[in-house]
This record gives sequence, structure tokens and C-alpha cells, in this order.
Amino acid sequence: MFTAIDNLKSGGWPILGAGSINDASLSDFEFNMAGTLYRRGQPVRMLAIEEYQGHLLMGVSGYALVERFLQQH
Repeated sequence: MFTAIDNLKSGGWPILGAGSINDASLSDFEFNMAGTLYRRGQPVRMLAIEEYQGHLLMGVSGYALVERFLQQH
């Protein structure tokens, strides 16, 4: 789940956990967000539609959806 970080920076949202990712299998973590392939959080290239299902799909969420998620914890 991705969203703007303004509410984190301002302290409006709590940080539920933080730390380094030490798992070697996640060092080249790839995902599809809006048809773009990302690796390590950086855009790599546009994906062909046929490639979408081969990559983890991430969604961009607005503040209200993130707020509802945080209220569950």
C-alpha cells in the first residue's frame, strides 16, 4: 500500500514498525504499480499487460483508506 507521507512526517499517523530489511530474498523486491515495474522502490520500466500477473500488485491509497487501516491496529 502506497500513499503520500505527509501525515507520517507531521506525526498525524503513528509508525507501526520500522527497521531494516535484512532478508536477502527481498533485496531486489519487485512490484507492479499502475503498470510500471519497480525494483527496490525505483521505477524500472513499463510492463506489458501480459506481464502484470507475474508481479506483486501494489495500490496507491488515499489518506482515508490508510486511516481506516491504521484504526484496525
